[in-house]
Amino acid sequence: MRAFEFLKEASVFKTANSQYVPGYRLTISTGASGKKTLDAINQQIPDFSQAEELVIADPKDKKNFVISLPGKAEKSFKIKRSNGQVIQINGGKTSIEQSLNAVGPPKIEGETEKIKMPNKGDTAEALLGAAMFAKLQKRQGDTIGQITSQDLWTVFDKLKPVTNEDYMMTSKDLGGATDKIWFKLKIKNTVKNALSNQELRKKLDSWAQSPINFVNSKDGTEYAQEFYKNGEPDEVGIISDGLSEQTQKKTDVYIVVRDPVTGQVGKELLPVSLKAGAEQFAQHSGSKFSAIEEMFTKLGIDLPNLQNRYDSMINTDKKIEAASMVYRYAADQINQRLGDNKSEAAFIEKLASALKFWATSDMDNVRVVSFGSKGQYDVLRFDNLLPKMKLIKLKAEFLPGENPKIVVMDDQKGILFQMRTYLQSKEGGTYQRNVIEKGPLLTKIANALEE
Repeated sequence: MRAFEFLKEASVFKTANSQYVPGYRLTISTGASGKKTLDAINQQIPDFSQAEELVIADPKDKKNFVISLPGKAEKSFKIKRSNGQVIQINGGKTSIEQSLNAVGPPKIEGETEKIKMPNKGDTAEALLGAAMFAKLQKRQGDTIGQITSQDLWTVFDKLKPVTNEDYMMTSKDLGGATDKIWFKLKIKNTVKNALSNQELRKKLDSWAQSPINFVNSKDGTEYAQEFYKNGEPDEVGIISDGLSEQTQKKTDVYIVVRDPVTGQVGKELLPVSLKAGAEQFAQHSGSKFSAIEEMFTKLGIDLPNLQNRYDSMINTDKKIEAASMVYRYAADQINQRLGDNKSEAAFIEKLASALKFWATSDMDNVRVVSFGSKGQYDVLRFDNLLPKMKLIKLKAEFLPGENPKIVVMDDQKGILFQMRTYLQSKEGGTYQRNVIEKGPLLTKIANALEE
C-alpha cells in the first residue's frame, strides 16, 4: 500500500550523472529508518509532518536546523521544506538514504504537473475517515442524515484544517451540549494532491461510494446518533492513519472518544482494518525459511528436516522450487490432520485461531472491511469463527506453478482461504512474498452484516 520507493541510483551523495540534484522532491519514508529520522526532526520541529513534500537543498544553503541521527555521523545532507527552512541531517550514509523516499524531479516553473491516480488502498483510508467525519456531523432535525459524495468532498474543500493533519468542527446535540468532532488525516502527498484535484474527482467518486455506503448503513447511522442524542459534551475523533508502519498496526481507521474534562482517551471504537478491493489479509514476506516456517506454525504444521533442502535451493536461486517443496509438504500435513474426527477438531480450532491472528493480530474488536466496486463492501469479524467452521468439511489442495499455492476448501461450499508465494520485482533483483487470501466461504462465515 505504499506508493513511493526508496531512493534509486547508487547514492543521493553521488554528484556525477545523478538525478538527485537540488530541487529533487523527497518525503520521509514510512520505514524504520524514516521513523527514526522523523522522531529526531520532531524534537526540534514539532509541526513537521511525515506527509510533507521536501526538496534536496543546495549544499550552499544556510541551515536552520541540524538533526543528528544515532550512530556515526559519516555524512551530512540538506533538505528544504516548502516554507524555506533548511534541515541538515547528520548521520550514516545508509541511514540517511533509507529514511528518504523519492517523489520526482524538480518542478519546472510555469509547468503544470500532471497528477496521477493515487494508490487505491492509501486513498480508501482517507475517504473512509472523511466519510465518518461527515456522517458524525450530518445532524438533521432529530436524526442523522445520509451523507453524499458532496458531503465527503466538503471535508477537503471547505473545512479549514486546524493543523496540517487535523480538521475540527463543533456542533450542538439534541440536548444542547456542544460536541467537538475532529478528524486526524495522516496521508501521503500523492493522495492529498489527488483528493484536491478536481479533474480526478469523477474517478475518485467511484472509489468513495463504498465508504459512503458503509457509514450510511444502519449500524453507521445508529452509531452517529448516539453522540447526537446523549445530551453530553462529547469529543469524538476519527483517526485515518496512512503513514505509520503497517507492521505495527492492524487498524487503519478508528474512532476515539476523549473525556472533555481530563483530556484522556476513554475508549477506542469501531477500529477498521481496511482492504480496498483486495482478498489478501496477511503476509509473511521474504524467502528465509524462518518466514515460511512461522506461517505454517500458526496452523500447527511443523516442517521437520526441510530447512537444509530449502536453504540449498534458495542458495542456487531456486526460490519457487523451494517454496513448492514446503507448500506440497504442508498441504499433505493439513489433509492428514483432517483425516479423523479428533485430529480434525484440533486442527479446525488451530485454524480459527490462525485466521483471527492473521486478520486482526488477535484483537477482538477489529473489523476487516473490504471495499469492492459499485459501492459494495463487506464487513468481517474473526472473533467467533470456530462454531461456524465446525459445520464445514475441509480439505487442502496443493497447486504447483509459477505461483504455487495451497487452497483450503469445502467441496460443496467453496474456498475458505489460500496461501500462495510469488516473486516481486524490486531494485536490484526480486523479493519473495507469502500471502494469505480469503475465499468466498470465509467471507460468508465471517460476515458481520448477517449477525
